[in-house]
Amino acid sequence: MGLHLDQDVWVLPDQTLDTKGVVIDGELQYLPVGGRGELDKRVTYKNLEDSDYQDFMENLLANLFQVQDLEVVMPILGWFMATPLKPKLQQYFGGFSILMVSGTRGAGKTSLMKLMWALFGVSHQNHNKLFSVTETSFMLDKLFSASTSIPIVFDEYKVYDLKNDARHRFLRHLRCTY
Repeated sequence: MGLHLDQDVWVLPDQTLDTKGVVIDGELQYLPVGGRGELDKRVTYKNLEDSDYQDFMENLLANLFQVQDLEVVMPILGWFMATPLKPKLQQYFGGFSILMVSGTRGAGKTSLMKLMWALFGVSHQNHNKLFSVTETSFMLDKLFSASTSIPIVFDEYKVYDLKNDARHRFLRHLRCTY
């Protein structure tokens, strides 16, 4: 199987995916960052048989829009659906919007983001704990460079939790990501 430069491929620790699905005996190989890749142990994609996939999709569609109001779920779902295309969208439009979810305490923001993250490959078994905005500068560099298209989800951005330099550093990382 030849790899074409215009072909989109995701190379992960345990599998490689292209537009047709899992690549068997592909030419590309994942090279871990000394076991320190921030998404290595978190991202997995499970192959489903057609009948299992059908059941999954039916249950997902029946329940996803019950989690929150449509005006909340639809923009978040749309943003997540666009993330695999982020590099191409950035190239074409010159940027890719950052998603910020806000709401009252107990509204389900964190739960909804964990659900969306799980639907896009971050496994519950593999610690889908959201990242913290209070990470060190080094850790933020690692996180923001871990992927160009797998969403990196941060929890609880609160201005008063961050010292002035930490807030500026985090916002600078966000601007660079955009």
